[in-house]
Amino acid sequence: MHGLEGMPLRITASIVLVAVIVSIGFYELNIYLDFKQQKDFKESIVDARQAIRTLQNLGDVGSFSSLDLKVPNGFNVTFNNKTDTLSGTLKSGEVFTVNLTTDLSYMQFPNCNSNYCTLGPGEYEIRIIYGTPDNPKDYSLYFR
Repeated sequence: MHGLEGMPLRITASIVLVAVIVSIGFYELNIYLDFKQQKDFKESIVDARQAIRTLQNLGDVGSFSSLDLKVPNGFNVTFNNKTDTLSGTLKSGEVFTVNLTTDLSYMQFPNCNSNYCTLGPGEYEIRIIYGTPDNPKDYSLYFR
């Protein structure tokens, strides 16, 4: 088949080839975006630990810092004052835990019990305070 007789077959084959390439591209892009979301989430948990360590090393009781924490859909963060850990649960069910080098003395979050506080999806500004609570405000974390 030469000329015009083969043209519809070539166009159809070209469209199928483009569709396969585009679908593979979207699949790879979704894998990359999921990986980046998990990486950013884990880095924000490590940044929280580093902010606490920095305040602790300064040794100035009463000093505080603000921490921006973004928890994507399907993820959550848990502050545990019994084990002094900060854990992030990913969509896959994987739990990423960092040990804090301090004693969490008081936490003021909406969803808390005596041992831990869990934050669901959302964007949070958390106040990290070195010392003891005198007038606790929401989304505050006190440590010694």
